[in-house]
Amino acid sequence: MLEYNYYKNYFFQNHISYLMGELNNDEVLEKYEVYHYTNIDGIEGILKKDGKFRVSHADFLNDKTEIKYTMELSVQIFLSLCEERGFTEEEISDFKELYDKAVSINDIMNTNYYSLSFSTNPDSNLLWANYSHNDGYSITFKYKELYDELIKETIPESPSSKKPKFVPIGSKVIYKESEQKWLLSKLLNEVLNRFKVKANEPNYDVNSDGFIINAVGVLEWYSLFFKDECFSQEEEFRIALLYLDNSDANVYECRKSNGTFIPYVEINFNRDSVKGVTIGPKNNMDINREGLLKFLLKQDYDLTKVNINKSEIPYRY
Repeated sequence: MLEYNYYKNYFFQNHISYLMGELNNDEVLEKYEVYHYTNIDGIEGILKKDGKFRVSHADFLNDKTEIKYTMELSVQIFLSLCEERGFTEEEISDFKELYDKAVSINDIMNTNYYSLSFSTNPDSNLLWANYSHNDGYSITFKYKELYDELIKETIPESPSSKKPKFVPIGSKVIYKESEQKWLLSKLLNEVLNRFKVKANEPNYDVNSDGFIINAVGVLEWYSLFFKDECFSQEEEFRIALLYLDNSDANVYECRKSNGTFIPYVEINFNRDSVKGVTIGPKNNMDINREGLLKFLLKQDYDLTKVNINKSEIPYRY
C-alpha cells in the first residue's frame, strides 16, 4: 500500500504532515515531551537495561469504536462534499459506490497497525486512575529522541530490501470535530476529483488505482488519531506503527489480559530519551522514591539527567 520512501510520498506531504501539526516546527519538536503512565511492572519492563515498549495491535485498543468513528464521519463528509459540488444524484450514487469499494478493500482491521499511547499532561488525575491505579508512575520522554530512534527502524534491513520494517507516525490525538472535518474534507475533495476524472473510463478499477489506495491509507492513519471529543480529558499523544510485512504472524507475540490474548510488538527506544519519572499520588511511602532511585541506578541511568518528581495532586487517602 505504501511507497518505500513514504516520508517523501505526496500523500504524506499533503495530508499526514497536517496531522502532525506543531511537530513540523523544529523549535517545538526539540522541546516536546510526552508522558507514559504505567504501573510498577510496566516501568520495570520499559526502563530495565534491556527494556522495550510493548505496543498493542490497534484492533485491541480499549475503544474499537475509534476506528468506526472516523470511517463513518468520512462517509458523511464525502456525501456532503458531493452535494456542495452540485453532482447529480446519479453521480453521487456512482461515486459513493466507488468510495465504498475503496474503503472495504483497505479495511483497517486487516492491516498491521500498532499503537503506543502517551499523554501531553505530566500529572493527570484521570490517567493516574485509569492506567496506574493512582500508585504507579509516569515516565517523561523527550519526543524527538524517542521518535528518531524509531525512524532508524525504517532503514531497510539489507541493501536488497525493498521496504522498511515499519512506518511510524506520531501526533496528538485530535478530538475537535471541526479539525477532523477539515482534514477529511481536504483529503476527500482530492478523492472526488479523482473519481470525477476516472469514473467514466471503461474498465476503471478503483481497487487498482494507486492514488485512491494511498488516499485510503491516509484515512486509515486518521482513524488512529481521531477520537470523539468526550475523550478529550485524556490529552492523548500516540505513536502509531504500520508494519509492512503482511504475514502478520511473523511480527507479533501475544500477552494475556482479562481472559484475552492481545497481539503486541516489542520496540527498542533510545534510553537517553528518558528525562524523568513522576511518582503517582498514592505512592506516599518514603521508600517509594528511594526504591525508584535504586532501581534507576541499577539500570545505569544518569540521575543527573533523569528528574524524579512526586505528583502534585493532593489525595487524602
